[in-house]
Order: sequence, then C-alpha cells, then structure tokens
Amino acid sequence: MYAWYGMRLLSVDDSRLMLPNHQTVKGEFGVYGFGPNADSERSMALCSTLYEVLNLLTIDSGIAPYSCSEKELLHKHLDHVKENDLLL
Repeated sequence: MYAWYGMRLLSVDDSRLMLPNHQTVKGEFGVYGFGPNADSERSMALCSTLYEVLNLLTIDSGIAPYSCSEKELLHKHLDHVKENDLLL
C-alpha cells in the first residue's frame, strides 16, 4: 500500500452520462434539450467519483441529475475524507 508522508492522496473526477430513453429514467433524471436549437431531448446524469490516487481505489461515487452541480457532488464525498488526507 502506497502512502505519501502518512497521507492518502485523493482526487475527484466527474463525468456526464447520456442515459437510456425510458420514462422511468426521464422521471428520475429529467430531460434536457441539446443541439444547435436545443431541440434534441436527452436524459443526462452527472456522476462523480472520489479516488485514492496512489492505490487506484474508488472510495465513493455518486450519480445525480444533469442539473446538479459538481460542487454539490463533491460535498457528498467529503464524509469519506479523513483528517490526514490530501484532496486534490
């Protein structure tokens, strides 16, 4: 197990996902207009993952509607960050 001066090196990565075109998905994640005229409707999601960089481990992950902000998802990960961690 790698350690850097007794700390875990952590990082957060966010991605956008295009979801299946199904009524249950639309109800949960909403529909957003894309394209030049925003006339192509898609259900989208924002996913976020908290990694332990040196050990290549996922510590926490989350998924939310596309309208959610990266900052909101980051705040949910903070419950998993410990006192001696370095979050990049």
